[in-house]
Amino acid sequence: MKKSGILIAALFLMSTTLWAQEYKIKASANQTLALIEINSISVEGYDGNEIVISTESNNSSDEERAKGLTAINGMGLKDNSGIGLSVTEKDGIIEVVPLSKRGDKTYLVKIPKGMKLKYEHSSSYGRSFNIKNVTGEIEVSSNHNSIFLEDITGPVTINTVHGNVDAIFTSVNQANPTSIISAHGLIDVTFPENSKINIKMSSNWGELYTDMNIAMDESEDGMKEYSSKVSGKINGGGVEVDLSSTHGTVYLRKKN
Repeated sequence: MKKSGILIAALFLMSTTLWAQEYKIKASANQTLALIEINSISVEGYDGNEIVISTESNNSSDEERAKGLTAINGMGLKDNSGIGLSVTEKDGIIEVVPLSKRGDKTYLVKIPKGMKLKYEHSSSYGRSFNIKNVTGEIEVSSNHNSIFLEDITGPVTINTVHGNVDAIFTSVNQANPTSIISAHGLIDVTFPENSKINIKMSSNWGELYTDMNIAMDESEDGMKEYSSKVSGKINGGGVEVDLSSTHGTVYLRKKN
């Protein structure tokens, strides 16, 4: 297993221990789960019909003093989950927002594996966002979170400013394009060797690496272009995949 795969496995091992508090809500694969401003969270797909949100036990003096009370904030949200989160549902979207300003809890979320997943984080307090075994569409927008994805199929749309992105695909959804973009972080993506892809890779200040066979596109004058951008086809071409970092290096790997 390559380095990023080991790191992803380690993060999920760490994130699945000592979960003591739990909240459940009925859900289906045709709904969307939107996670908003949660600093540290792992999401795992499973064969079920509920969203199960867990967090570690936290017996701080603040929480002891707040027993019997409900956390609220200026947005009019309340902790209706009992684990520091506001959970609301409207028009097929289940939105989860933390109430704590500190945001020091780490959460594990289990979802129906085909469910669409959205994650938004705008502050500088973002830590890791981990996704495993999710076959639905994934959208991520963050500033500082490092993002780790394993056993996914896409389509994936990721935009991050400072975070690294590590992703391992089990297959490539051909219905819609995949785009992974980081301004300052590296991008490390693994696809099955037989994936049919129209690939674009670019980095203004980093390098581009691959062990996959890319049939390079030609420019209008018939010359192949070799620069900070690569465009070509893998296994005859297929769905569009764009991997782009402004300052970081981009790695494209085949799955062994």
